[in-house]
Amino acid sequence: VHRIIGYRLFCTKIWNAAKMFFAYCPEGFRAGKSISDFKLSAADNWILTKLKQVIISSNKNMEDHQYGTFTNDLYDFFQKQFCDVYIEASKVALQGSDEDAKLAALNTLFTVLDNSFRLFHPMMPYITEELYQRLPYPEGAMKESIYLTDYPQDLEDFKSDEESAQKFDQANTIMGEIRSNFDNIGIQKKHKPEVTIKLGNDADATFYEGLNETIKFMTGSGEVKIALSGSENPTGSISKCIGDDTLFIKVVGIIDIKQEI
Repeated sequence: VHRIIGYRLFCTKIWNAAKMFFAYCPEGFRAGKSISDFKLSAADNWILTKLKQVIISSNKNMEDHQYGTFTNDLYDFFQKQFCDVYIEASKVALQGSDEDAKLAALNTLFTVLDNSFRLFHPMMPYITEELYQRLPYPEGAMKESIYLTDYPQDLEDFKSDEESAQKFDQANTIMGEIRSNFDNIGIQKKHKPEVTIKLGNDADATFYEGLNETIKFMTGSGEVKIALSGSENPTGSISKCIGDDTLFIKVVGIIDIKQEI
């Protein structure tokens, strides 16, 4: 019974993800013919890389009759990577003033939803058909029914930047640690503490600088500083090592450190 309730809630999650996309689509919006036509952000590249991987694994699982793994992989992709991470990260572009970034995010959302609906269709025919009919396909690209579309085999028009995707995985882990530490020590949203990420590899500095606004938005942080490996550690902060990087959260003036100790 609990599993049935869980999948019912998942259907609501799918519906709400599509609803969020439609809410940000400007009047008359039509998706581009190829995702490669847009200047993709690190977050765009990351979710499309994950989509490409799950398309390939889904076909393999179907061929091997691994239907449980097939279902779980699609669920994890859509719920944990697309909804929990990318949709939130995309709001930085969607609510920003950079029209190119906004267009790239909209087309990335469209690409993920389009492929996800077709991937889910064999086991969730009704909701995927309904939402497929509402997607803003390029003129003449939409079929009469999702049933008549090709099942995704690959994301051929997307060339993944694997290195960037791996760096975003690490950044996502760091953002999760920031939120977790905020909860653990009782930092409220109004505090907006300063966060410093001290890099283990200085070559990643440009990448993380480009994620500055995303980190702020997704964690509720104040200023986000990117520090090189040889720099001094910030004072008045708690720290945690995350892989080769070190996270510092400035808590002086926000919590009573002596009382916490």
